[in-house]
Amino acid sequence: MKLQPPKLAATAVFDDASLKDIQPEATLTNIRLANTDAAAVRAANLSLDECKLTHVSLAQARLEKLSIMDSTLDACMCTGMHVPDGSFIRVSCNASRFTGAHFANAVLKDVTFQGCKFDLANFRGAHLTRVRFIDCALTDTDFQMSTLEHVSFEQCVLERTEFAHATLGHVDARTSQLVDLRGWQYMRGLCLDVTQVAAVAPQLAAELGLRVEES
Repeated sequence: MKLQPPKLAATAVFDDASLKDIQPEATLTNIRLANTDAAAVRAANLSLDECKLTHVSLAQARLEKLSIMDSTLDACMCTGMHVPDGSFIRVSCNASRFTGAHFANAVLKDVTFQGCKFDLANFRGAHLTRVRFIDCALTDTDFQMSTLEHVSFEQCVLERTEFAHATLGHVDARTSQLVDLRGWQYMRGLCLDVTQVAAVAPQLAAELGLRVEES
């Protein structure tokens, strides 16, 4: 699966930003935000375009309709962050923590998450297109009623991950560990390998109410 990477011009000059620049309705372009504690900040309709965030804490931040485009997030703390109806286009996130984050009804296109934690994260109603999760933890992550198109889970751990009423198309989890997934009847379009099919057969049988007995 080929994703469009963030379009960061090699000759771009990034200006340093601070917490005071994170304001409602603000549009920040070509900025670098580093080692900043923006925990619990509130800013609706904030836009970040061609930005670099490094070691930024957005824990418990409420950023309704946040728009991030052509940007990178490295080693950021986003636990409990609320970004309902957000938009993430051509974004790369590395070694960041999204535990308990809320992405309800968000749109994610051409996004890569590598080495990130999504335990208890909420993607309900979100639309994910060309998204890669690489070496990520997705324990108790909620994808209910979401749409996943051309999404890959690579070397991830999906445990008690919920897919009820989700729509999947070209979703690849062949290299990931799958433990007690929920909503198997909605996972048409999920690609597994032969070993995984044998391992998840008891989960699938239990959810569908199948009885398995020795003959």
